[in-house]
Amino acid sequence: MRFDPQYATYLQMSCCHGRIGDGGNARDSQGTIYYNLLSGDPARSGIWRLRSGGSPERIGALPAGQFLNGLTIDAAGKNLYAADSLAGAIWTVPTSGGPVTAWLASPALAPLEPGPQEPAAYPIEG
Repeated sequence: MRFDPQYATYLQMSCCHGRIGDGGNARDSQGTIYYNLLSGDPARSGIWRLRSGGSPERIGALPAGQFLNGLTIDAAGKNLYAADSLAGAIWTVPTSGGPVTAWLASPALAPLEPGPQEPAAYPIEG
């Protein structure tokens, strides 16, 4: 992954091993990028932070197999919210890092049927 300050909203992720994907990202007023990382590896899956000139760091762990497909930051820049289409939940984690907790979980956000299908909880935006 790299962050090019010339392109403030450009984030490039690359990988060669295993299944991995970006399930949404958000940027704060200082230029820090937060992103959801989808991975079959529990040590990588979760919510990550990338400060300008820094290295990626996981600030919130989630079990492998979640389907995070949206990320937003609150107006105060203190909390992140990530939609999870498989769990039917919106997770939250402080931007400083810490435990990921369910901010909202509801059957209304869950998939209608188990198995491959359209995601249930769609991306959230700030």
